[in-house]
Amino acid sequence: MDLSGWHSYTCRLQMLNSFWDEFWVQCQIYDDARRREIHASAMQAAKIDAVLHYGFQRNADGSPSEEITTLNGP
Repeated sequence: MDLSGWHSYTCRLQMLNSFWDEFWVQCQIYDDARRREIHASAMQAAKIDAVLHYGFQRNADGSPSEEITTLNGP
């Protein structure tokens, strides 16, 4: 997602796998249980970010306000 909307990439899964492969190497995390825990936390954080980013209007400093975004705009 960027300013022009959602983009669908046919190689999405390959890009995600490459990201995580490199992430594990750079962080030197080799334990599968720890990897699953970190991955699950990252996915939850991404969902929370989406709700904050798209579900609420923004303050002048870019932080989410307490006003909910409506389908008809801010």
